[in-house]
Amino acid sequence: MTTSYWNIYRLATDVLKDSETCIEWLMEQELLPRSRNCPKCKKEMKLEIGIHGWGRFRCRKKHSSGGPVERQLTQNTLFEGAKITSMKAVLLIYAFATKMSFDQAIRETSLEGEQTSSETVTDWYSYCRETCMDTLDCKYDEGEIGGEGHIVEIDECKIGRRKYNKGRMIDGHWILGMIDRE
Repeated sequence: MTTSYWNIYRLATDVLKDSETCIEWLMEQELLPRSRNCPKCKKEMKLEIGIHGWGRFRCRKKHSSGGPVERQLTQNTLFEGAKITSMKAVLLIYAFATKMSFDQAIRETSLEGEQTSSETVTDWYSYCRETCMDTLDCKYDEGEIGGEGHIVEIDECKIGRRKYNKGRMIDGHWILGMIDRE
C-alpha cells in the first residue's frame, strides 16, 4: 500500500488549477456534496459551479411558490458562510494542518496579487481549531477514558507569572491533562 502525502507543490498542480478543479477535488474528498434533492419535489437538483460564489444547486422544476428552489453548494458543510474562494480555503486549511506561522500562511495563501489579511488567517485558524475540537467531542462523547487494561498518562501544570519577579508564589490556573495511550 502506498501512502500519498500532500505538499504545497502537489496541491498547486493537482487541485488549485482553477475553481472548478478545486471544487471537484473537495467533492472527491467528501467535503462538499455532489448532489442534493429538492425539498419540495424530492428530485435531484442541478449543480451550477461558480454561480453565486462557490456554486449552487437549483431545481429544474418551477414550483407553485413562485420560482425554482436554490441551495448554496456550501450549505451544511465546513465551508458554509465562507467569504473567500475555494482555492484560498483549501490553502488556509493546508497552512493550518502543516502548522505554518501566520506570516507564512499570509505569504503562501496570497493568490493573484490579492494578499490574505492577518484577520482572515486568524479567523480560519480559529475555525479549524474549533472544527477539530468539535470532531473530537463527537468522537469521545462518553467523557470517560481508561478502563481495565488501559494506561492513562496524567500531567498537571500551573500557568501564570510572578508579579514584579518577586517571591515564589505564582498566581495562575492549574491545567490537568490526561491521555489514554490505548
